[in-house]
Amino acid sequence: MAKSLREGEIEELKSRCDMQTIISGYVNLKKAGKNYTGLCPFHKEKTPSFTVDPRKQLYHCFGCGEGGDIISFIMKIENLDFIESAELLAKKVNYSLRYIQSGGAEKSEKRSRIIDANELAKKFYNYVLFNSKNAAKILAYLKKRGFNDEVLKKFEVGYSPESWRSFSDFALKRRFTSKELKESGLAIESSRKKDEVYDRFRGGLCFQ
Repeated sequence: MAKSLREGEIEELKSRCDMQTIISGYVNLKKAGKNYTGLCPFHKEKTPSFTVDPRKQLYHCFGCGEGGDIISFIMKIENLDFIESAELLAKKVNYSLRYIQSGGAEKSEKRSRIIDANELAKKFYNYVLFNSKNAAKILAYLKKRGFNDEVLKKFEVGYSPESWRSFSDFALKRRFTSKELKESGLAIESSRKKDEVYDRFRGGLCFQ
């Protein structure tokens, strides 16, 4: 019988993980300000371009474009599927996953993927707000209205770029499918090409 995780299990699992510690088992990381850097395990390089942000619990390689959360890292580096990656991660942090043994396995995993997609979007748009030149005026406006960095980061306020596919392309590289992005409400199907999607949110502040 197919295994499926109970609702909220992935979020609970990730909350128990220290991303920097887990990734250090695969990559030699060195402290660089508030982040950690190292040689990317997904492509050959001599200069470190692989970065781990322990605050946002995300990794990103500026060389090959790979990135995401700890689950997507395990999936990529161990060549495992979603459930297998969660099980391996749970073993690493000594956490006992709770399962649903029923015919609703596909539905449960689908729900987990939709939640993960929205979590990724929240972190992506928050990162854009603080790091994109295109969001500089928006960030300045928010600070003028009395919102400091601490508040904006705590409530993960974000900014969606005006481009058509910035988040969609980012999520697709992290092994989300076009169908999952549509079902999560983060993308809209293009009328020009089947299975092609574009961002639902463009050029505005994001609150979740």
